Amino acid sequence: MKHLFKFLFSASLGAMYGLFFAQKSGKKLRDDLKKSKTPGKKLLNELKEVASESGKEASDWAENSEELQKLLNEARTYFDSLVEKSKDVSTAATGRVEDEFLELSEKAAEAAKRLKKSATQKTVKFKNELEKEVKTIAKKTIAKKAVAKKKVKKEK
Repeated sequence: MKHLFKFLFSASLGAMYGLFFAQKSGKKLRDDLKKSKTPGKKLLNELKEVASESGKEASDWAENSEELQKLLNEARTYFDSLVEKSKDVSTAATGRVEDEFLELSEKAAEAAKRLKKSATQKTVKFKNELEKEVKTIAKKTIAKKAVAKKKVKKEK
């Protein structure tokens, strides 16, 4: 690709050079441009003509150039290699992401087990404390009821 750019740039410079030094002498071309009512248009027409010829030559060269074909084949090979490498990188990245998700899911499952165990322990502890409190309240209530019965019996 670099060589193609160099070629096209060189061809453009050659066209400009040829314009001023080939078809007419540079002096004659400059004189014609000075005398012309539309020197820009005349120069552009000359440039178009030279560019057209250069373009045809460049096209012929590109079609028949073994060097260019070789460069294009190298570029295709390089591009294909790049595509394969990107597929390999993609596959590796996918595998790594899968491994990371698997590890995260295992850690999440373990954290959930610890949370369940902790919640169960706290629930059992709360239940035991609640039962103890209920028993204490029940004993006090029974005792108060017994005292109240004794009072009622005394009053009768």
